[in-house]
Amino acid sequence: MATASKWQQCQTNGHMVWGLCQGSGKDPYRTQVDLSEPAFRCSCPSRKFPCKHGLALLVLLARAPQEFTDQVALPDWVQAWVDSRAERAAKQEAKQEAKQQEAKQEAKPATEASTDAPTRRASQRETQVLAGVQDALVWLEDVIRTGLVAARSQAYTYWDTQAARLVDAKAPGIARRVRQLPQLLTSPHWQQEVLAELGNLYLLLQAYTRIEQLAPDVQQDVRSAIGWTIDQAALLQEKGQSDIWHVLAVQQEQEDKLQVRRTWLQGHRSGTLALLLEFSATASRVPLSLPLLVGQSMQAEAVFFPGSVAQRALLKGETSVATQAYAFRPESDGINAALTQVGAQWSANPWLERSGMVLQNVFLVERAQRWQLRDQTGALLPLASRFARQIWPLQALAGGAAVTLFGEWQPDSFWPLSYWQDGQWQALPQEVS
Repeated sequence: MATASKWQQCQTNGHMVWGLCQGSGKDPYRTQVDLSEPAFRCSCPSRKFPCKHGLALLVLLARAPQEFTDQVALPDWVQAWVDSRAERAAKQEAKQEAKQQEAKQEAKPATEASTDAPTRRASQRETQVLAGVQDALVWLEDVIRTGLVAARSQAYTYWDTQAARLVDAKAPGIARRVRQLPQLLTSPHWQQEVLAELGNLYLLLQAYTRIEQLAPDVQQDVRSAIGWTIDQAALLQEKGQSDIWHVLAVQQEQEDKLQVRRTWLQGHRSGTLALLLEFSATASRVPLSLPLLVGQSMQAEAVFFPGSVAQRALLKGETSVATQAYAFRPESDGINAALTQVGAQWSANPWLERSGMVLQNVFLVERAQRWQLRDQTGALLPLASRFARQIWPLQALAGGAAVTLFGEWQPDSFWPLSYWQDGQWQALPQEVS
């Protein structure tokens, strides 16, 4: 790689050296080296560090310095890296000063020192995630620059490699979103869906680079979408919401290497929807706990996770079976009213993946070769495309009449999970995944 024919726009300002290296893709890789350490940065998908392009740029500089032109002003993509490194260096310097001050003090007791370990680990992860986010921003800008048609022609490894780099950067939430992009490329409306998801992903990445400027609830939304976990033991120490909770739906799916179970509850007095999430690694062969049953009711205290939208929750303490009959809240849920409600949630937290929705007295109709729900006002709501394989059991249950459904809005279609019959909720047959 250390030959002049492979490179374009090789420049240096004495401290930094950068250039464009033509790889196997359409656009050349942006390679840059800080000569003071040295430190490397490259837009190639290699997981090795430094990559061969960074090393080749140094070799070329040593062999043929005449190929490099002097340039005082840095390109935007080099300046962005310099600024981010300077910011991290300032933080590290502040940490070193703090450590020196601590060294001058008396040694702390072992119990007190042990409490600092989680803070240090969190700080290290912040640094890792920030580096991964900045790398992902460069990659995402390249995806948009080359265009959606070029992205659609990429092999799955193109997306999986970037996702793996995000996993290495301790950002599993972003990695999962990247791995899901190839599924959208096969959709009938793939252009709109892919562009919307890329825009949402870009918003998330930019939000993390400015996370300290955001409101506390929004900071929590961003961290949750990135993949941070919350200490559930500490969360259960918070005061919860006591109510009679009705089980509206239970959905179990396989996501990558995890078994995931979602249980939707609704408070009898408050009408609040709560989502219980359970995970189990497939490879561990540890089964999930016994599920709650659709139609079951219990007296319990629910503690909600922090964030802009109170949705995910944990049940706290002892639960007891309740016999209170389910009551609809509100009494009449039209499609437009339901969309207004979930729209407010997604406006507050644009990285929600789903919202619970109760729809009363809706009919199954087929419009424009797609199954939809229609309420008594004529408003339409599209069903999820993959639900078409389960439409006939629901058609048989409805018998051509209006039906009351509970399901998930995610994010541009409705996925029915249960239906109302004989005074209680009944589970719809689940798709085998």
